[in-house]
Amino acid sequence: KGSILSQNESIEPLSLLLIIGSKTFMDKAYNEA
Repeated sequence: KGSILSQNESIEPLSLLLIIGSKTFMDKAYNEA
């Protein structure tokens, strides 16, 4: 269970970063359109 927990902890920041990155990208594309 410890290894699974550590995997979730390492994946969560990446998912958050991806969400923030996609949001900023959509905002930028919307502003340029």
